[in-house]
Amino acid sequence: KAAAGPRALGLPPPEQPAGRPLKGAGHLPPTAATGTDPRGAARQLRQQVQQHFGAIPPRYLDPLSLELMLDPVTAPDGHTYDRDSLSQWLLRKGVSPITHQPMEADVLVPDTAIASEIREWRARMEALLHTGGGASPPVG
Repeated sequence: KAAAGPRALGLPPPEQPAGRPLKGAGHLPPTAATGTDPRGAARQLRQQVQQHFGAIPPRYLDPLSLELMLDPVTAPDGHTYDRDSLSQWLLRKGVSPITHQPMEADVLVPDTAIASEIREWRARMEALLHTGGGASPPVG
């Protein structure tokens, strides 16, 4: 599911020499298929987009981690979260982070609409970063 990050586009991480990863970039192991860390690539894209264009649309950010959602899901409380972030929360707390009502991870529903928006937005941002930017992109 991970889109090609800035490094795959030939761009170094911001404020880091080429070839060196960002400190603390990601807590997930590299994927076998791509050899890259999807969360780290998302963080790098976020940093470069913010550096060049400003804020990421807030609805694309997980309310718990404040990171770009990679696998958005709608929970029974009606809010959208990143699946990994909410699953970790539920393992620790067992309740909705918003309503504090009991909640289980097996009732999460993929939010395909926001997932599609995020994929399209990421592709536009990566294309703009690859071509050097130009005019500011629409924010959502």
